[in-house]
Amino acid sequence: MGLKIKALISAGVAGLLLTGCTSDLGWLLRFSGDSPVEVRELARSMQCGTTDEQSAVSVFADANEFRKWQEQRGIKLIDSDAMPAGPYALVEMGRRATGGFGIAISRKAGIRRDLVVLKGTFISPTPDAIATQAITSPCVLVGLPSGFYRGVVVFNQAGEIQATSLSKE
Repeated sequence: MGLKIKALISAGVAGLLLTGCTSDLGWLLRFSGDSPVEVRELARSMQCGTTDEQSAVSVFADANEFRKWQEQRGIKLIDSDAMPAGPYALVEMGRRATGGFGIAISRKAGIRRDLVVLKGTFISPTPDAIATQAITSPCVLVGLPSGFYRGVVVFNQAGEIQATSLSKE
């Protein structure tokens, strides 16, 4: 009987560890060398004017830089006068041919050396879902903790790198 209980406990612990790989706890354990920080969503849109199909992340030092980006794209995600102090990261999913796509960025983030590590959930419609026949380009603007960062790395829900950005400096 003792062996069966030990086997059940071992199986239970293994199951918890495996499911932890997809939870916030598992993600945080995977990046335990990071200094934990929180980021906050400032704006989101389903139409960000993205022309590339690949996901991307851009870093902006201040509201003025982000205002210039908005002017170049011809969109207004947020009033740059109302933005908190930077820096910011804009995570773009890429251009999609239909609706049903989206992004959610976790508030829980990390700093590894001089990189900000973000965790995102990238949502896609199921193959049998009814979706609007309109081009979309989802994006999320997040406020980063103050400081200089060489760039941002965004991991998806599968723990894979979805997008990276390295500053020019």
